[in-house]
Amino acid sequence: MIPAEFERLQAQIAPLVGRLVEAAQNPRVSAAEIRGWEREALDLNTQMNDLAVRYGYPSLDIGRAQSEGTILFSALLALLMRASAGALTRQEAKQRIADLKQLYLRCVRLTPEVDGLNSMFLIDFEERLEKLAGIERNLDNVFAGNLGRQPKAGGCYVATAVYGSYDAPPVLVLRRFRDERLQLSRCGRALVHAYYKVSPPLAGRLRSATRMNRAVRAVLDRIVRYLERDQRRGDDCC
Repeated sequence: MIPAEFERLQAQIAPLVGRLVEAAQNPRVSAAEIRGWEREALDLNTQMNDLAVRYGYPSLDIGRAQSEGTILFSALLALLMRASAGALTRQEAKQRIADLKQLYLRCVRLTPEVDGLNSMFLIDFEERLEKLAGIERNLDNVFAGNLGRQPKAGGCYVATAVYGSYDAPPVLVLRRFRDERLQLSRCGRALVHAYYKVSPPLAGRLRSATRMNRAVRAVLDRIVRYLERDQRRGDDCC
């Protein structure tokens, strides 16, 4: 059974990560706000890790690395969107990327040993490393303000708000559908573009409207189950 204090800390961290994810698309958010949310989330994450040690949770190393990586990765994307305006220096960007690479490489090494609660929240660490490598290759474009040429890691706002984490398994299924299906056609890309225009305010309402959140989650759960079956069939064919 998960202690109530642990759930409380998770519930406090999730909206902070959600704000960081949304900040990568919302230019009105300041760099100071981003750094403040990052510090607050990392502090809460430290408290959660200390609690996990106290209760003797298994696979603590990867749990700590993954949760910290999620916060730092989200903050990195948000700050990079403001790099040309001086939100961070090129040296800080390189250092943040290097630190994240080390975190995710550690996760790759530890994945075979994962047990218990952490096994429910594993993400594709190799994919995350590839995204970091792509960002690193495009730093010149980022600092020149050519964001259109930067690889995008758009946030699934509504799904993140409903499931509480950008890296929750259902959100990963939806992101895979976006990247592997929708982004490959003109109509699909238009749908994604429209979604990113209308979803941030809806996501904000979902975080405070419990009844609406449950209704949207019921719909998304059905979509995710269908996509999971479809993705498994596609993987089996390969």
